[in-house]
Amino acid sequence: MSTSTKSVFAFLLLGSALGLLPAGATAKPNVLHQGFRSLPLARLGGHRAERDAFRLHKPAVNATAHHPIRVNANYTIVDHPNADPGYGTRVFGINESSVVSGQYVNTDDGAFHAFLRMPDNTYPVDIQVGTNDTFVGLLNDKNEVFGSYIDNDTGIEQPWVRTKDGTVTPFQVPDGTGGGIGQLINNKGVLVGDYFDGNGAFHCFTRTRKGTITELPDAPGAGAGANQGSQGIGINEEGDVSGGIVDNNDNAMAFIRWADGSYEEFQAPLAGTGPGQGTTAAEIDDRHWVVGQVIDSNGVMHGFIRDPDGIFTIVNAPDAGTSSGQGTVAVEHREAGWAIGEYIDSNDVSHGYYRKDSGKIVEFDPPGVGGAGTYYVVSSNKAHQIVGAFRDENEVRHGFIRNPN
Repeated sequence: MSTSTKSVFAFLLLGSALGLLPAGATAKPNVLHQGFRSLPLARLGGHRAERDAFRLHKPAVNATAHHPIRVNANYTIVDHPNADPGYGTRVFGINESSVVSGQYVNTDDGAFHAFLRMPDNTYPVDIQVGTNDTFVGLLNDKNEVFGSYIDNDTGIEQPWVRTKDGTVTPFQVPDGTGGGIGQLINNKGVLVGDYFDGNGAFHCFTRTRKGTITELPDAPGAGAGANQGSQGIGINEEGDVSGGIVDNNDNAMAFIRWADGSYEEFQAPLAGTGPGQGTTAAEIDDRHWVVGQVIDSNGVMHGFIRDPDGIFTIVNAPDAGTSSGQGTVAVEHREAGWAIGEYIDSNDVSHGYYRKDSGKIVEFDPPGVGGAGTYYVVSSNKAHQIVGAFRDENEVRHGFIRNPN
């Protein structure tokens, strides 16, 4: 299965934040939340802020004058045929059949739509919840996919899921008065996600293919204030959940919630103990390998891989910056000996990387990338196809598939 995670506690939602900067802006992402509150490693938040920034700072792009992206055999550029030329296309996930999930702004109604793209470059699945702006997440190997939408009446972001029979179901978590989003769906159709209570604290939920929603007890030590709590991010086929807490001091600690309901919490090496520092687990696989992010006492980010015996490997891309808010954003996903993610260099530009089983790290940017760099590199499959997004020199978004050499 192919999936993954995103962002940082101190520099929340890097992928979305990079997508937010108006043309010509070079500022680093803001510390404040980008839409769906401030989850420490929220792979799918930031939609509201990205939507609002796009409509406020919509680039004046002449589609006929736009420079085409040069052909590169190692990359497939994904542009939805009906995408608004000012926004473009974002890709989020890829599964073992090379089906891709993404989102775009529809030229006909001006709203955000989710989509599935087939390997033959057709787009047979278009998803919109009512007339609401609808955003996508990751998909499993049965083409089940999830996302969120912003309710036009309430302004609250809520989750939806598309099951293997093609049914799209929007839903609300009972105690999620502040909204909710999904984070990952396994091949059994179990979705893990997060919701906000009335105090702005976040909590984890699961939803089965048949629609049963379970609000999971918070992990030990989770804070109860705004932007604190217990966040579920990954789930394997056994139902083990990976994630992290933010405590009352705004420090993050990773956890595994085993399928029997017990919690195991841990800090990775280098983890800082201050606010906006610590460890968050992104994904857990069926062999209990865990990947994620650690932020040190200087605010520098590092990825980690934790083996089933609890032994850590810290992952640092060679050209990652070493100042606060820079570094290797996370190990977002691990598949068949490979690990992928993003790093931020010393100029605050984001790039993709993959790490081979030998430990060798290969850094990359797709052809046509502009000054914002490559972001949201969170999903790959066993064929070592990697997907993500970038913005070109005109600030237009494009999805990409990086094909194996």
